[in-house]
Amino acid sequence: MASNDPTQNGPTPAQAGVTGEPEPHLSLQTVYLKDCSYEAPNGPRVEDEWNPQFSMDLNTQANTVAPDVREVVLTVTVDAKQADKTAFLVEVKQAGL
Repeated sequence: MASNDPTQNGPTPAQAGVTGEPEPHLSLQTVYLKDCSYEAPNGPRVEDEWNPQFSMDLNTQANTVAPDVREVVLTVTVDAKQADKTAFLVEVKQAGL
């Protein structure tokens, strides 16, 4: 009589990766700071009543560097405004291959 215990039958071809196609491989080679900027156009002229409005934007972008190499860039932008005047703007781009 055949056993219905899955541990006795071994992995299925899909579980073992025997489908005839190579399995995708993910390997992080390096992480680096691609760009960084800081602007304070109205920094010295900000009023005493400091009540800024902050906004933050996150963005990702993927670029093909070589046939099997991709660069993924995470961009974070933070903007602080005081009474419709930009107090500061910071943007950082971190990337990885």
